[in-house]
Amino acid sequence: MSSIDKMLIMGIRSFSPQSQQGGVIEFGKPLTVITGHNGAGKTTIIECLKYATCGYTPPNTKNGAFVNDPKVAGEREVKAQIKLRFHDVSGRNTVCVRSLVATQKGRTDRVEVKTLEGTISRMEHGERCSISSKCAEMDREMTTLLGVSKPVLNHVIFCHQEDSTWPLQEGKALKTKFDDIFASTRYIKALDAIKKCNKEQNQHVKEFNTELSYLQENKKKSQEIKEELESTQMQLKVLEDNLQKIVIELKPLQADINTLEEKLHNYQKIENKIESYNAVKKQILKNQENLRSKVKKLMPESLNELNDRLIEFDRTVASTEAESKHLSTQLKNKSEQNKKENQNYQSMYREYCNAIQASKTNKQTMEELDNLIIKVAKIYDFADFSSAPFSVEQIKRFMECMKQKYRSVMKDEDLTKNDYSKRLTDIQAKITDQEKMQIKFQEAESLRKSSQEECKRKMAEIDNELNTLSFATSELANIEKELRRYERELEDAKSVGTLSDLELEIDKLKKEKATYNDKLMELRNEMVNLQRFASQQAEIELLKRDKEAKERAIHQLKSQYGDDLNAMFGCIPDQVTRKISEYIREKETECDSLSLKIRRAQQNLSGTETSLAIEQDKLERKQKTLSELNEKAFEICGNQDFDLQLERLQSSLEKLRIEVGAINASQHFFHKYIMKLEEQDSPCPLCHRRFGSRSENTSLIEEIRTKVNSIPSRLQQHKEKIEVQQRKYEELLQLKPVRDRISGLEDELPTLKAKINDYQANLQNEKKTVNDITEIKCLLESELAVARKIAPQMETMNVYETELKDLERKIVLQTTQLNVKGTGGSKRNLQAVNKEYEELQSKSDTLSRMIDRKSQSILQQQKDISDLERIANDLKSQKFQCQAKLQGVNRLQDEKARLAVEISDYERKIMEAKSQIKPIANSLAKLKKEKSDLENQHEDARESFRTQLTEVKEYGDKAISLNREIKKYKDSGYETKVAEGEAEMQRKKEILDDLSATCERLSNKIQENERFLSAQKLEKRYLEDNIQIRRNEKEIETHELKIIELNQELKGGDITSTRRNLQKRKSREEELLKERSRIDGLMTGLREKVNSAQRNLKSPMFAKAEKEYFDKQIDITTTEMVIKDLSKYHKVLDRAIMRYHNSKMQEINKIIRELWINTYRGSDIDTIEIRSEEEQDVAAGAAAPRSRRSYNYRVVMIKGDTALDMRGRCSAGQKILASLIIRLALAEAFCINCGILALDEPTTNLDEDNIESLAQSLIDILQNRSKQRNFQLVIITHDERFAIMLARSGFTSHFYRVWKDSTKGNYSAIEQTDAENMPSRLAMNANDDDDQY
Repeated sequence: MSSIDKMLIMGIRSFSPQSQQGGVIEFGKPLTVITGHNGAGKTTIIECLKYATCGYTPPNTKNGAFVNDPKVAGEREVKAQIKLRFHDVSGRNTVCVRSLVATQKGRTDRVEVKTLEGTISRMEHGERCSISSKCAEMDREMTTLLGVSKPVLNHVIFCHQEDSTWPLQEGKALKTKFDDIFASTRYIKALDAIKKCNKEQNQHVKEFNTELSYLQENKKKSQEIKEELESTQMQLKVLEDNLQKIVIELKPLQADINTLEEKLHNYQKIENKIESYNAVKKQILKNQENLRSKVKKLMPESLNELNDRLIEFDRTVASTEAESKHLSTQLKNKSEQNKKENQNYQSMYREYCNAIQASKTNKQTMEELDNLIIKVAKIYDFADFSSAPFSVEQIKRFMECMKQKYRSVMKDEDLTKNDYSKRLTDIQAKITDQEKMQIKFQEAESLRKSSQEECKRKMAEIDNELNTLSFATSELANIEKELRRYERELEDAKSVGTLSDLELEIDKLKKEKATYNDKLMELRNEMVNLQRFASQQAEIELLKRDKEAKERAIHQLKSQYGDDLNAMFGCIPDQVTRKISEYIREKETECDSLSLKIRRAQQNLSGTETSLAIEQDKLERKQKTLSELNEKAFEICGNQDFDLQLERLQSSLEKLRIEVGAINASQHFFHKYIMKLEEQDSPCPLCHRRFGSRSENTSLIEEIRTKVNSIPSRLQQHKEKIEVQQRKYEELLQLKPVRDRISGLEDELPTLKAKINDYQANLQNEKKTVNDITEIKCLLESELAVARKIAPQMETMNVYETELKDLERKIVLQTTQLNVKGTGGSKRNLQAVNKEYEELQSKSDTLSRMIDRKSQSILQQQKDISDLERIANDLKSQKFQCQAKLQGVNRLQDEKARLAVEISDYERKIMEAKSQIKPIANSLAKLKKEKSDLENQHEDARESFRTQLTEVKEYGDKAISLNREIKKYKDSGYETKVAEGEAEMQRKKEILDDLSATCERLSNKIQENERFLSAQKLEKRYLEDNIQIRRNEKEIETHELKIIELNQELKGGDITSTRRNLQKRKSREEELLKERSRIDGLMTGLREKVNSAQRNLKSPMFAKAEKEYFDKQIDITTTEMVIKDLSKYHKVLDRAIMRYHNSKMQEINKIIRELWINTYRGSDIDTIEIRSEEEQDVAAGAAAPRSRRSYNYRVVMIKGDTALDMRGRCSAGQKILASLIIRLALAEAFCINCGILALDEPTTNLDEDNIESLAQSLIDILQNRSKQRNFQLVIITHDERFAIMLARSGFTSHFYRVWKDSTKGNYSAIEQTDAENMPSRLAMNANDDDDQY
């Protein structure tokens, strides 16, 4: 059992936040008494215990009132801590630490309280272990360690003083607290969860039944598809046999055709080669003849010598080209240098122009400055500034004069400002003195007026009171009359003797009701026995129904799968599960063997397919290449003959080259003719004839020059034609290897086609092998699938047979037990006993209603007497008030006369003050007007001086700016640039001329080299033509030898006979292929039908149709079983909750009854009880079944057999005592593992007798629980007699006193005192309280 040992309090409410001044208290066993005056901090100890154990702060402390206020402590932040040492339910020493901090927010009064990290530490296995609030919920940990729930800690063990009367609160709040203590909400939620789950399972059953009908349709459709599939597969097998016969006949026929085609292809290949060689030879001869006709000079050298000569010729041309390249580089460098020098020249020219422009601008600036100096000098009378231009020294002196003028104006402004300031200060001093005097008299007047108004208000109040008291005499007479009347009625009500008669009748009715209750108890026990035997008989019936269901399931499985078992084993074996397992293993072994064969056959098939794909890919590539080459040849040659087109291009090129050479030569001769014609008396260079006149000579020269000028354009045109035809000629030459490649491809294609045919034949054979093995495997797999499908059903059947044996055994056992026990000797059935029970219960209820009516009559009479006593007491109080009012009339009249004298005196003083204020106000207005005029004059003078200063500053700034521009021009060096610029530009011009001449010379040299290279190209062409003639002669000789060899090879074969045999075999092949295509078409349709059926069977709808149908049946059965179990569990749990609640309430009321009888000294209440009543579900109606069990609670007081609600009918003392006793009873009932109970001011509102009896009851409790090692009672009180009685009980040797220590900041302090000194200490505390108040 858990217990508390010691607690440290720092910074909580009035306890000091310093550790050395904090409060420490040790809790004794079994009693701890704490005393102290009001406000000392006693209740804070209970609040700290509650916060440490369950984390609840006291009521109304959300604004930070739980922590010491930072404003009172004089700190911005106050830290608080509660440290509690206790023993948990296992007896381990544990320490709980909770910390808070209160912070003052700015200048506002708002205080913010935050919770800091808390810890729980304890010793485990010799080591201290700690957990933090960061990693665990401290409230939950503390309730676990203390062994009691959080609501019990809050409402029972450490109940706050403000909530101590919660058992008598209104119904809703009381229900909430009792539900928390009983933890009924959790069980109600559990019942709701079970009911919800049951409802969901019922919904699932409905859904499963809907799905089951759908799955049954799928199962039927699946069987139809399987039958159609078997029929189609039989037709497909017949067609496959016919196709196999055709393939057998077709295979040797195709082999003969391939052999003959290959032989014929070889003959055609030889003929094609002969034709190709003849065509090439013919083309070479044509080219040879064309070359010989074009070449003017045949060179006698051999082919090697001609090649050496061509190499030497190329070397000479390369040397000339290198020289031209070097000259071009020099020309480029010189051109770039010329460009750069030209840019420098342009830049220098721009700078020269800028310098001239700057010189002109500077001259204008100097003239503007001179004009400004003359103008300003005239305005301000400066001497020696009448004529321009001005020197640098004169300009400096002018600037100095401007500065002196500016200072002079500033000085005059300061003198004027000081004068006006002095005069304004004097006037302001006079105004201030007058205003002070005026305010003084006004305040005196206002004070006298307010005093006068206060006197008038008091006088009006006195008049009202006097008017009211004028009616007090008559009111007093009426009150006395009413008081005498109610006193007589009260005496009459008390003298009536009907209360005792009613009490005797109630006692008689209660005894009669007790007799009925005993009989009802006997009948209830008899009904329980009958119900117990009835439930056992129902259980036997349930077992029999389960047995019949198992037998039906076994019979259904045997009838459903009997045919399959007969097909596999010839009968239904005994150990069917083991037999099916062996059968499955055998079939799986055969399937694995066939799978290995299929994989090997597929590997061979895959290799053949790969080789076939490679050869087909080669064939496609070669056919594609041949097509591309033919297209390329067609693009270049078109439909024309290749050799003829090549010869024409060669002849055209030759003609154009000759024409170009003739044009170049004519240009040389034309220049030579012009030079000779320009000589003096020169004849015609061709005919050597003399010219008749100089004009004829000139005309001829002009004509020749015109022709010379047209030569470059003609040369360009011929060169362009040569380039176009040369490109075309080279394209034709490049096409020659293409033609050779075309011939080679045409020879290779027939061989590839024959090879592909062989691979295709092998592929067909391998496919047939794979298909045969696959069919055998499919048959085995279908048998295996049937066995696997049956296996789980047979296992289910074995389970059913085992369960059937268990059910038979249970039925026999239950039947035997029922026969042995019998029905308890009862001769009646359950209906008869129940009917008698209902009749007795009706009579008992009638007696209860009669008792309630008579109890109500007693309460009504008691209420009438109480109302009369209350009215009489109110009238007595009103009588005393009227008598007190009549005694104060004379005092009010004297006070009224005094106030009238004071009002007239205040009126005279107010008139005097007004007469003194008027002359002061006139003088003050005159002074303010004089001050305003002086301020206006001062502002005008300031504006004049500001204008003068602005004008001087503007003239000065302009002169400084102009002078700065002049100085900047001198510093820039533009004068030097203007003087030296012209000579430098002349030097640059000469450099540019030299560079231009050098560039022209290099350009002429490059043109000369180009003309030499052009002449050498013609010579190179002659060499190349002679070399080609030699090569053609060699190729013609080679081709003639190859043609002779091929003709010899062709003479040994018979081409006509081969072609005739090939045609005959191809006709037969075509007939067989047509028949095969027809069969293939039929098989394709049947295969598609088979595949469609197989796809349907593999689809989600039919693949597992039978399994899903069976699984859904299992789901429905198991769900229905779950629904039955949930219903049973809901009923059992509901019944258990009801029994627990009833037993607990009986235990609590028993304890309450004992404590009340031993404690309460009054005779008006025999005892009190907590009544719990089931709450009906109003929304569902009275006839609907109850969905949840809920209780309403109320506290009743009982007198005899009458029970009345205690709320609103009891006194304050009875309320306190009842709440205290209920807490003691709840602690006894619910605190099994926690023996702690704290009572804060339990004697509040109790009289002396009840205080003594409460003390005695607590002492009795301590005596009864003293043997319990961890029982602890903590009592806080300031009642002396109550504390002395507890201290003298012998259960504690000391007590604690809580007091305010004024020497340590008026913080609360805790002091331990021996119990022997308790009376004297309490007397001293009472004296301390009197001094404080």
